[in-house]
Amino acid sequence: MKERRSDEDGEALLEEALERISNGQAPEAELTAAVLAGEVLLYSPSPEDRSIYAAEMSDGSQLVPACTSVSRLPADWPGYRRVAGRDLPEVLEGLDLGLNLDDAVQAVIPYGVLLRAATS
Repeated sequence: MKERRSDEDGEALLEEALERISNGQAPEAELTAAVLAGEVLLYSPSPEDRSIYAAEMSDGSQLVPACTSVSRLPADWPGYRRVAGRDLPEVLEGLDLGLNLDDAVQAVIPYGVLLRAATS
């Protein structure tokens, strides 16, 4: 049970950071730190699928769609897998991270920003 509570705490901290930043109450760097300290939910057909799925944006760029909590998952996602934030620089394979892209409160974290924050 303790592990589940820890997941919920990390999820709450990430949600709080995203909300503070969207309201102009915190610097954007706080989100990167919260992502690396917590975990995100990556789009996946199943929790066992380890493939990375990139979404193509209207400008032709690609990013990996993710959500900060189960409550923010889009209804049309077939599934997701949990990934620890500290593992994202390796998992993303150079792609940017798109958080809550179907939600009013969303963010894109460039891969280079995550990598620098993870290695500093």
